[in-house]
Amino acid sequence: MARQKATSSPDIPRHDFGVIREHFDNLRQAIGNRIDREWPGRSRFGGVEGGKALVLGLYKASENYLAASRFLLADTPPEPARKLEFALANPPLARVILDALCTVVFLFDSFEARVAWHYKAGWLDVRRETDRLRAAYSSDPEWVEDLARREHYLAETRSIYGITDEDLKKPRKLQFPTPDAMLRDHLIKGTDRYIFVEFMLDWFYRELSQDSHLTFTGIGRTLPLLVARDMADQVRHDRLQSARTKQIGTSLILMMTLITELEVELGFGEKERAKYVWAVLQSWNPSAKEVYSRFYEPFFGPASVEMKPPLGGRC
Repeated sequence: MARQKATSSPDIPRHDFGVIREHFDNLRQAIGNRIDREWPGRSRFGGVEGGKALVLGLYKASENYLAASRFLLADTPPEPARKLEFALANPPLARVILDALCTVVFLFDSFEARVAWHYKAGWLDVRRETDRLRAAYSSDPEWVEDLARREHYLAETRSIYGITDEDLKKPRKLQFPTPDAMLRDHLIKGTDRYIFVEFMLDWFYRELSQDSHLTFTGIGRTLPLLVARDMADQVRHDRLQSARTKQIGTSLILMMTLITELEVELGFGEKERAKYVWAVLQSWNPSAKEVYSRFYEPFFGPASVEMKPPLGGRC
């Protein structure tokens, strides 16, 4: 991978997250609390067995990954162990948020059927893991009780999740699809959800996956900054700063997109708070403007920083 010697530094956008920190965090926590406390009253989705637990699980996991990103990428308060190079480790964290987002969009396309599918896929994962453990440890007395507990769980939940003999003959059909497979095999081309997932794959998922899987392209983006033999120290520092700004922007945009999808689907009454956060993000990042204008402005209307709502509570 030949590299030209760098002689100049890029312009580095600097944004004060403090401008929206309270609004964003209050909104983020409010959505999680409302899923947890208000889900049963939410129209046709309330009666879907396992629906609340699944959506809440996806959301809380995304919050956790975002918290890890924010810690790794923060510049305040100072933390000697926090390195600028950690910005290059953020793509796997951001990609999980995007996985959760695509799963939520896919679930709401046919909520009851796909929630059931997700649980069946989970059952299959436990079945396969148990088979591997049994093959490896069935003769080990220390594993007898654990394997028996697993078999009891699988027998008990098979009927609960509706696993049929036909399902077990074609287990690949039980596997829950990745975002690529959602687009390729399940979503109807030209529909709003298809267009949304296609956009997210093209503009976010491809690059995050390349970096996460260390493809040739992904290594090509990180190697010059991790080796930097032909790069002046200040240039390298500035490029890492730029990478950090890009990565935290990506994580925030993806989390806000997840929040907004849930607001659109479940109508929690957080539209104005969401619009303000989007307005600030749009002023910082062209990708935020693209996402909001394409997918949420038709629902919420234009977002302006002048329409700053009161902070409100976290519900």
